[in-house]
Amino acid sequence: MSQPNGSTTRARMLACPQSEQADLAPPKSLTGLAKEFWNRHATALSKADMLSPQDVDSFCLLCNIWALLDVAQKAAQADPKKMRQFLDLTKQYQSLAKPFCLLPTDRKKWSVSFKDTLDAHADKEEFDF
Repeated sequence: MSQPNGSTTRARMLACPQSEQADLAPPKSLTGLAKEFWNRHATALSKADMLSPQDVDSFCLLCNIWALLDVAQKAAQADPKKMRQFLDLTKQYQSLAKPFCLLPTDRKKWSVSFKDTLDAHADKEEFDF
């Protein structure tokens, strides 16, 4: 039985032993800002046991919403009539970011700290949003 594109990779990831789960490469479907978002957060989330192969689909959706937010923000800046789309995407992002404790209030609420899981982005002084 043949599997659709990407299913083989996903199935292989699901079969990975725990020791290999910490090194989650971004799925090929992620590009641009979505891939950058993955690279910035996936390693720390995996080390904190908040991102496993079973969470990849949800995290991919979050990464894609982050990329769409950039587009919507620029569109809203150019045309205030498009602010509603930006606000809707912001709410979607916040809703999906909560399970991964990517919002400061959720990290505090659940006592989650990524201090021991800092990666190459930790010393970055500025991010381009």
